[in-house]
Amino acid sequence: MATDLCFIHSSLDDAELTPSEFRVYCHLLRRSGAAGAYPSRTSVAAVCRLDIKTVQKCLNALVERKFITKQSRAGQPSIYVPTPSGQWEPHPIDHPTQTAPQVVKRVRGQPKQHPDHLTQSTPHKGSPIEGSPIKVIHRRFQRPSLDQIKLLFAKSDLPGVEAEKFFNYYESNGWKVGKNPMKSLEGAIAGWKFRFEERHRPQAHKQPDHSKGF
Repeated sequence: MATDLCFIHSSLDDAELTPSEFRVYCHLLRRSGAAGAYPSRTSVAAVCRLDIKTVQKCLNALVERKFITKQSRAGQPSIYVPTPSGQWEPHPIDHPTQTAPQVVKRVRGQPKQHPDHLTQSTPHKGSPIEGSPIKVIHRRFQRPSLDQIKLLFAKSDLPGVEAEKFFNYYESNGWKVGKNPMKSLEGAIAGWKFRFEERHRPQAHKQPDHSKGF
């Protein structure tokens, strides 16, 4: 078995970072010293092959979830210090990829309302929803079928065998990410795709040096 493989801890593998967040975080870890890492956003964007706006969003997300702390410096790049995994915040509930659809339950006898009415912060006097109780029900995560996984993997340009591996892996552990129930199927697939592409990325081979003879 190869001994020079890079080890990634399960806490990071299951953290549900987006591919871009994962890439930026790994770059900061590589650059980090005793005082942290302080690369400019431009250099991070160049190394990670991302645009600067995406890099900034990733840095903000990593700071928000406490993967790193940020120390701002006037006229100089900020210092980013990685934190222990025990301080990491779980995947935010309001993340766009995992926001559960909302179902409005109409109380018996209440006139049916258009969803736009529910976005009004202060209903007009006499509005049908004024004083009417409204219950908001969040749908729970539904376990997908193998066919659904294959369809999503095909849309992500991933081979069918990877879809079966993904399904079998999460089916065996009860569809959990780490110790927590899965909340975002799309986020889990994005992480799976990133790791798949990393494993199959062609490695640069050194040319043999014949200058010293054989």
